[in-house]
Amino acid sequence: MLEDFEAPSVDVRVFVKQNAEDENASAIEQNGRSQESQFQVQQQHYSNSFSSPSPSSCGMIGDSKSRRPEQARSVLLSSGTEMSKFFQQAQRVLNLPSCPVKAYFSDGTRLRDIEDALDGDTLYLCLSEQESFAGRGKHAAKAAGGGGAAIVGKCWRVGQELGKGGFGRVCRAENVDSGELVAMKFMPKASFRDIASLERAFTEIQVLRELRHPNIIEMRDCIDDPNYICFCMEYCGDGDLCDLIEARGRLKESETLFYYHQIVKGVAFSHSKNIVHRDLKPENVLLTDGQTVCKIADFGLADLITGAGQSIDCGTPAYLAPEVYNGKSKASDPYKIDVWALGVLLVVCMTGRVPFRAPTADVLQSLAEIVEPLPAEMRAYVTTLLQADPGKRASMREVRTAAYMVRDRFASLS
Repeated sequence: MLEDFEAPSVDVRVFVKQNAEDENASAIEQNGRSQESQFQVQQQHYSNSFSSPSPSSCGMIGDSKSRRPEQARSVLLSSGTEMSKFFQQAQRVLNLPSCPVKAYFSDGTRLRDIEDALDGDTLYLCLSEQESFAGRGKHAAKAAGGGGAAIVGKCWRVGQELGKGGFGRVCRAENVDSGELVAMKFMPKASFRDIASLERAFTEIQVLRELRHPNIIEMRDCIDDPNYICFCMEYCGDGDLCDLIEARGRLKESETLFYYHQIVKGVAFSHSKNIVHRDLKPENVLLTDGQTVCKIADFGLADLITGAGQSIDCGTPAYLAPEVYNGKSKASDPYKIDVWALGVLLVVCMTGRVPFRAPTADVLQSLAEIVEPLPAEMRAYVTTLLQADPGKRASMREVRTAAYMVRDRFASLS
């Protein structure tokens, strides 16, 4: 029975290290929850699969039954819990051969009071007094926390922050040997609270391995760190399509089509690899080479289409296809999801604003008014993309070969 005072607690997820150097250590990742007094302990067997890129180690979650987490179990601990009791609970939950006697933070500092552990900390347990933990992952933690230049992996010097995404910070990094620039995304392992978020990380890694195209961002490296998954993507230093639209108010038809042709090529290629992006929007179209080349990025919500079915409906509401917004996409052609988003993207480029917040019933009834500001030929073309019924919506082949698209391509050569 819990005592009457407020007892702070931590959500603890346990990662069992299976490589040789960690044979007798287990990493416990903690995420604080105030006003509760329950340790959620979940044993995960897939942490070792975050090693640097290889098709075998970075496959989709569920490749092997050994990578699926066991059922989460709970133990009640008050704020006055002693380290000895914490170690006993860890031994029981982890099935360790003996009770841990010491715990260290990832930087090598010894933990002497369980209440000193903060959100996102990783703890390493030692099973004997002779063992110690020198620390690892300090550089990635420093870089991800904005602590200045640091070397991550074998060769990446991390620099300024470029932005923040759904999983964490993105920083510019330079290869100290070659001078190559990349955008390094730091994905905190503490954010993987469930299978869905872990699958999303694996999906993006796998998808970026599959796709090699001039108009799709390329992954250059993937680094496993005790606290983060760090992966390095091709660096695009000229902002994104959203920045360009905001700077100019809106784009001319010729400018819009210049970028749109490239985006369509990238999307068509991803579809040829059975990959649906599911979150196409100007913010996910990066610009490089003096804003003359665009590359599709952020495949975190992408869907690798297989016979096993499709992922849950998700994405940015303003660009969602109606069937996704209504939760009915599993019964329709998944590739048509990207086609709808391409239509919305064209409207945004030409008008400088998002035409609607979500494809509600009222919006679908007023699509003719929404595309009215567009030039006549473009309006007719976009109408084929923004069909509420995916069965009537243009296919990706029709998107590429429509008379409007072919006409513009040859006109640009004259």
